Amino acid sequence: MGLACVEPERIPVRPDTLFDLASLTKPLCTALLALQAWDRGEMDLLAPVPGVKGIPFTPMDLLRHEAGFPAWLPLYGLGIPLPG
Repeated sequence: MGLACVEPERIPVRPDTLFDLASLTKPLCTALLALQAWDRGEMDLLAPVPGVKGIPFTPMDLLRHEAGFPAWLPLYGLGIPLPG
């Protein structure tokens, strides 16, 4: 039920639809490791990320999806073959 993709065309979900689970990496792993590093004093979550041109952002901005990057990119359009 639902759509697997809405752009460039609407494609319905099927039983064999593959899902990108990368969005689960942040709350399950990245945020935990970042907070542990912050707790140990190894990382400042509020300091600007060095070496970035344009609008500055912090690790906390990245963790909260507030760094100004696009929320979605059509990675399927890169033509990278799937395993199997």
